[in-house]
Amino acid sequence: MNPDIVKIINILNPWLLNPSSWHEEVGKKLPLKFIERSFLEGAAERWRDPGKVHLVVGPRQVGKSTAIWKYLSGGRGRVLYLNCEEDLIKRWCRSPAFFAEDFKDFKKDVDVVFFEEAQHLEDAALFFKGLVDMDLGVPIIVTGSSSYHLHARTRESLAGRATRVHVTPFTLRELTAPLAGRSVAAVKAGTAEITSAQMRFGSYPEVWLSDDKERKLFDLIEAFVVRDASDLFRIRHVGAFRQLLKLISWQIGDLVNYSEWGGICGIDYNTVRNYIDILRETGIVAEVLPFAGGKRAEIKSMPVLYFRDPGLRNAFADQFSALDERADRGKLMENWVFAELGKLLDGGAVHFWRSKSGSEADFVIVREKDVIGIEVKCAALYQGKISRSSRSFIEAYEPELFFVINRGFEGEARVGGTRVMHVLPESLLDVVAAIDR
Repeated sequence: MNPDIVKIINILNPWLLNPSSWHEEVGKKLPLKFIERSFLEGAAERWRDPGKVHLVVGPRQVGKSTAIWKYLSGGRGRVLYLNCEEDLIKRWCRSPAFFAEDFKDFKKDVDVVFFEEAQHLEDAALFFKGLVDMDLGVPIIVTGSSSYHLHARTRESLAGRATRVHVTPFTLRELTAPLAGRSVAAVKAGTAEITSAQMRFGSYPEVWLSDDKERKLFDLIEAFVVRDASDLFRIRHVGAFRQLLKLISWQIGDLVNYSEWGGICGIDYNTVRNYIDILRETGIVAEVLPFAGGKRAEIKSMPVLYFRDPGLRNAFADQFSALDERADRGKLMENWVFAELGKLLDGGAVHFWRSKSGSEADFVIVREKDVIGIEVKCAALYQGKISRSSRSFIEAYEPELFFVINRGFEGEARVGGTRVMHVLPESLLDVVAAIDR
């Protein structure tokens, strides 16, 4: 085995030479305050399977590695950790056969192999497919900063050979879990405080746990724009890419015209589409398609965009004021609702609805044959008022449930056969529970 590879392995895995150092070393990889991730319990059971590669994917810095180290910290430290950003590790991982042969030198001391940042490997899925087929005899856990790299840069599929966990920034459920056991009033007040902070700063772990959230967000977007955009994605027009992100941040929830955006940014339509695809695949933005059920003259083709995290949106827009102090508060609250729905819903597509006459529903959740409508009103309503737009949607589709998320009124009414529920932002978990029921 190449002695330089042995040297880098020993540097990355000091516990292999000194098993008594495991708890101290793994402790350095965990934050002082760890917020429990809801996906860990189910994923941990799957991660014990040695017959598959276990992919843990998601945007940069959402806590993928932290969650894995937390899982591994409960073991004996028989871990082979490989950082795929290291040139020596990248070269070592070009051939599954060579790797499997070299791995025999470590197998007696290793119960699990952990590959971090696998998007830096060439033909990553082909490499991991080879390892599974060669049966290393231990679980293989892999992180990647996006599904984009684990698919677009491979020639063969991992279908049938992999499990997958998609990690997001903290969810409202995860952030409010420590409130359990408090009084109803305390839970409500605590949840309201958390939702307000999420709308301003988002839920990325490093940002959420920082005392300087704005700086952490700016560091995060610079890492994405400068490092990922220019290095990983080979984006030639980084200035135009940055301008496009700002443009999206100003126009979240609006119907988009990619040709118009290209003219503003000085790039052509196809380049805009390529950049949007990269942003979608890396979990930065989401392209939301219209719901068209044929009951009205409806918008059927033009999408809208939202950021997956409101904090990133605010950083690109350079606005961090509290909700009541900003002119874009309606858009921001919409973006927060969309981001949390995307993280919390157990399946089901999220759309928006607009008729050509101007009526709209902010979000439409499709559940097999059922649809559920959501209107987001940043105003503090004092009564159960339903907008003309919402009424148009209800009359057209007669959904079983329609929610009006607002900042002042809670109540329930019926419009025809539709149960209309006015709820506060801090009750979003109840909305999700009702949808998933």
